[in-house]
Amino acid sequence: MTIDIRAEELSFPSIYSGQKRSLKIKLSYTDIAKLGIRRYDRRACKPTKVLYMFKKSFNEKVRNVVQVCLRKNQSSSNITAEQARNPQFLRSIINRDEGYAVFKNVSSSPSYWKKKPQIVVSIRRQIGKCSFFVTLSAAENKWPELLVTLTKRLREKNITVEEAENLSFEEKTYLIKTDPVTCMRHFDHKYRELLNVILKRKGGAF
Repeated sequence: MTIDIRAEELSFPSIYSGQKRSLKIKLSYTDIAKLGIRRYDRRACKPTKVLYMFKKSFNEKVRNVVQVCLRKNQSSSNITAEQARNPQFLRSIINRDEGYAVFKNVSSSPSYWKKKPQIVVSIRRQIGKCSFFVTLSAAENKWPELLVTLTKRLREKNITVEEAENLSFEEKTYLIKTDPVTCMRHFDHKYRELLNVILKRKGGAF
């Protein structure tokens, strides 16, 4: 459950001990989640916690960007601005099927992806046909520098690149699945280096 105010603290007692999180400044839940996964303490990076934070952050974004489109009828012309700002009134409109929610800025919604083909067509008209495609995928167990970092963070042990390459398959799998956040950030760093140093660099290969 993500609706209960204290659901997160009670769902992960090994992190919060059932205590309410206290903040000195007001932050969105997405910012709180980012701070949690970037801490030296890696307990918030476990897959179950990451998925929970993603779901709660996604719900927050949906609530912030929801747009309600009214159907053409006599009652829709009498709605005031004060009523349109009232969440309960908007929910009642949707429940009565006098309007429907549109999520144009939510990446998993149909209305969001409906815009993407139009953008691609516009790019093709201005720049021309695409001639170069790149498909990337992570290979975490073949990146010894990542395994060195994971071992230091999770095992509190410093190992060399050679020792990382000689780790057992089971140990590599444990390190990777225990801290998917570090793996993702490592992959993102490699992707940005490829993009900026090779693909976009002025006077580079392309």
